[in-house]
Amino acid sequence: MSKWMKRIAVTGLIFIFSGIILTLAAAAAGGLGAARRGVSYVMEHYIGTEDMERIGALLDAASDPGWDGISPYADGTMRISRDGMTLYERLEGVKNLSVAVERTALRIETGTEPMDGPALYVREDPHLDVEVVRGTADPAVQVKLSYQRRRRGGSGAAVLVMPADWQFEEFSVDGAAGFVQLGDVCADRICLSVKAGEIRAETLRAKKITVRADAGKISASAAGAESVDAEAKAGAVSLRVSGAEDEFDFRISNKAGNVRIGSTSYTGVNEDSLRREAADGRERKEISADCAAGSVEIDFSQDFH
Repeated sequence: MSKWMKRIAVTGLIFIFSGIILTLAAAAAGGLGAARRGVSYVMEHYIGTEDMERIGALLDAASDPGWDGISPYADGTMRISRDGMTLYERLEGVKNLSVAVERTALRIETGTEPMDGPALYVREDPHLDVEVVRGTADPAVQVKLSYQRRRRGGSGAAVLVMPADWQFEEFSVDGAAGFVQLGDVCADRICLSVKAGEIRAETLRAKKITVRADAGKISASAAGAESVDAEAKAGAVSLRVSGAEDEFDFRISNKAGNVRIGSTSYTGVNEDSLRREAADGRERKEISADCAAGSVEIDFSQDFH
């Protein structure tokens, strides 16, 4: 079982034990009926039925000794190599790009060869489904990569190569039980989300960055961000943001998880906000952290821009 699958399995076990504790506490206070209603409310209201179903499905998959996750298509550093892959399609001129991956390992990297837009390479596999949908009104492209569910052992693999200094207007990645590794991505707006997978990003360069971990993990460095929106339901978000902590206003909403922004930590039910006076009259930068039963950690650094 891969490391990120182990983390999800542990998360599922934590919810199970949390449910037991809540059940016992509520039973002592108001009987078994009240306990069941209390646990049901916490799980469905703060985490969501769909997220719990995803965790359950992953626990079922992880219990199968033949389920090997993403590891067959990545080396020890989890770098997905383009070696042996074939060019699937060139996405010339695309400025709005959304990528969805399911049971697939994807690397997005910068190429050195002259290019007029991103190029998609895939490992030839009869069980890998690839769909590229182009918008008609604007240069928007949707790329969907999925591995057929009937094969529990194995996963697909692909690499998206971008031209150097390529600037997107909107760029988004949605991972569902897959692994995504991003290089340096530049856009006006960047959105990353995982349902039950993992996204690792080297440097995201955008004014507005949104990350959401339902039951997976996102780790990234964010440069030049003026607005950061981080949400974790049953997952984990870890960000390193360029700049100083006192350059940002904070808005924190925490239910049953853990939030840490710089030197400030929040545990348990908590609603808090911190807004500073802008002495120079400029609009303040803002970080929003919404955590249900996972974790959000944000650090600050002036070592990169």
